[in-house]
Amino acid sequence: MSKPRLYELDFVRAICALGIVIYHFSGKINETLYFPFYAFKNGYWGRVLVTCFFILSGMTLYYHNSSIDDYKLFFVKRIKSIYPSFYLVYIPLFFVNAFLNKSIFWKGNPLKLVLSILGVDGYFYYITPNYYIIGEWFLGAIILLYILYPLIVLLVEKTKWVYPLIVILLYVWQTSFSDIFAIDPYHNLISCVFSFSLGIYIMKYELWNKIPLTIVSFILFVLLVVIKIPFLVMYLEKITGISLFFVLSFLGVYAVKNEVLKKVIKLLSAVSYEMFLVHHVVILLVVPFFKPNSIPLVIVCMFITVFVTIIGAFVVNKISKELIIKKIFVREKT
Repeated sequence: MSKPRLYELDFVRAICALGIVIYHFSGKINETLYFPFYAFKNGYWGRVLVTCFFILSGMTLYYHNSSIDDYKLFFVKRIKSIYPSFYLVYIPLFFVNAFLNKSIFWKGNPLKLVLSILGVDGYFYYITPNYYIIGEWFLGAIILLYILYPLIVLLVEKTKWVYPLIVILLYVWQTSFSDIFAIDPYHNLISCVFSFSLGIYIMKYELWNKIPLTIVSFILFVLLVVIKIPFLVMYLEKITGISLFFVLSFLGVYAVKNEVLKKVIKLLSAVSYEMFLVHHVVILLVVPFFKPNSIPLVIVCMFITVFVTIIGAFVVNKISKELIIKKIFVREKT
């Protein structure tokens, strides 16, 4: 029997998905016109929202897989959740780029396509330029976390306080000695494991929606947003993301009580991954078309970008589920 759906977490996912779209839209606009949804006093909104996503991923994965009885089934489910939609967006864009660049291997070494086939091209772009088109580094990080999850959940269940202590120490170490890594502390897999594991513990000990914790999180969040603090930005962004997660999960309990709003939240949550896949392409098409040069036009352009992203994500999601997953995975099972 499947576990009941936690709709307050759908609210967190929906808000963060919209936030990521607006953040990257703001980054594009900032090239020509200031827009305030890109950075705050102690860091960048994108890093805050991604922290929420990692926490959410750890929570939901542990909620449905606190123990793994069938590893094959576990990984097949992860494959179904990631690759059909990814290929559906990636493959057409690959051939569009090949046509525009007049070469099927316009990025050079065709072996680098393996990174794209695996969905980790964005994450490993810092090592070598490759055929990365969609998804960003976050997708590759999530795939790596899914691969590590059986080991992580085993350590969570078997080592008690030892595993979280090691993760915390590793996180502090990699931020303090980041110069020894080829990748920066924010994108480092250790940082991703930290947020992801935190989500597991939040779910394991049911720490979300606790009023005292929510109040502390709200105060921290407001202070970090409005007051510049002379401290390592990496930590401040992480704390802001954790605080925002607790605030949003608490608000989600009340948001889903409204049936109309609940339906909207369910829709946005269901297509949040596809929004993540298509939003960069939408931004690159919409912003140059409108060329916004005033705040009112920027706002209109932003709403159009969000609307088109949601529509595109919905279409990709439906095609993926109806024509790919059902036709291939379900038929194979039958």
